[in-house]
Amino acid sequence: MGENKISEAFRPPALPLLEEEFTGTLTALLPDELLQFILIHLDFLTLCKAAKSVCRRWRELSMDRDVIKNCFFTALNDSAHSYLEEVQKRKEASRLTHNKRAKIDDTDFFIKILKADFRLKAPQFIPCPQVLKLHSEDADVFGMISMCIEGDEILTGSAGKSIRIWEISSGKLKQKLCGHLCGVSVIKATDEKIISGSFDETLRIWDRKSGKELKQLIEQTGSPSCLQVECEKIYSGSYDGTLRVWDLESGIELKKFENNCSITCMQVFDKKVYVGFHDGTIGIFDSESEVEPKIFKDFDVSASSILATSNKIIVGYKNGFLSVLDKNLGNRLTLLNGHNNHVSFLNLYNGKIISGSKDRTIRIWDEETGEEIKVLKVSVEFFFLISLQIIEGRIYAGFNDNKILIWDFNAP
Repeated sequence: MGENKISEAFRPPALPLLEEEFTGTLTALLPDELLQFILIHLDFLTLCKAAKSVCRRWRELSMDRDVIKNCFFTALNDSAHSYLEEVQKRKEASRLTHNKRAKIDDTDFFIKILKADFRLKAPQFIPCPQVLKLHSEDADVFGMISMCIEGDEILTGSAGKSIRIWEISSGKLKQKLCGHLCGVSVIKATDEKIISGSFDETLRIWDRKSGKELKQLIEQTGSPSCLQVECEKIYSGSYDGTLRVWDLESGIELKKFENNCSITCMQVFDKKVYVGFHDGTIGIFDSESEVEPKIFKDFDVSASSILATSNKIIVGYKNGFLSVLDKNLGNRLTLLNGHNNHVSFLNLYNGKIISGSKDRTIRIWDEETGEEIKVLKVSVEFFFLISLQIIEGRIYAGFNDNKILIWDFNAP
């Protein structure tokens, strides 16, 4: 009898008492650091739908900066790359001004871009596009034939030979640059310079701040059809089939590849130049060695847009098809069918292909599966599509009647 009383006195509390004390879940026993480690392995949608609804503690930890930052860098490669470039610019600006850089909490920015990505992937979510009209007293109707967005500015090239710089927020003209003798067919920009190509068969380099022309590069035999600036080099493709590489600072021609067919599209990726030709041929050129280019063909129609990734090439054609090709062998992996006219522009954004076509649609596709996610339709009041970019969850489509359509996936 005495032994029974002793054993009762030393019996440990039953497990149900522990569960009741900790509100019915053993995860309440976990320290914040361990729970945070678990949450870091969840995607953003799971964090929002499941983790936040468990309890207040989970809700607070699921919005912790490190958890959100990990979601951002794991899921959104392109946005993460742009973010790191911006952070580097902040550091450089701080170094040049000798000011101590204050630590910036970018959690709200990460959440905004993650939410925009979720809306981009949601087939049922299609925002109403905003119309930005570029205002200029002397702007020709239908004058805009090339466009790019860099930072908080829109840069356009016109059929009337000029380059214009506009405020992206208001569409007001900031500056007008003159020098080309014919229409400005291609335009790109860096933080400090503007690079333009014209039907006058020249490329020109301008100081972005002052608008002063710095250099003139002669294409010699053909007008530039494609232009890209990468790693302090200018890459230009021309209608006469010539591909050139120039040094951005000096303007010296570094490399030249000659072909017998017009170059219709081009992209630089990992020190290689991916080129599409009018006859449907695709070429891969090494800009830093004498290796023979790889040449292959998937369609006998003009290649009108091209993208390269680490293992694939995505080509848009005149017939409306998008072909996903193996980068090494050139064989077709997937055919995306939805457009019925020229696929003029391609963007790759956080695992999604965004294509713009003369059929008056912009389509968003899943890069991995090739599934069409959604279609953005363009009204007949807008004319010829001349540019397509996606920046921080906004799709900008420029038209040659001096209007820009903006689909904003940041707004609910």
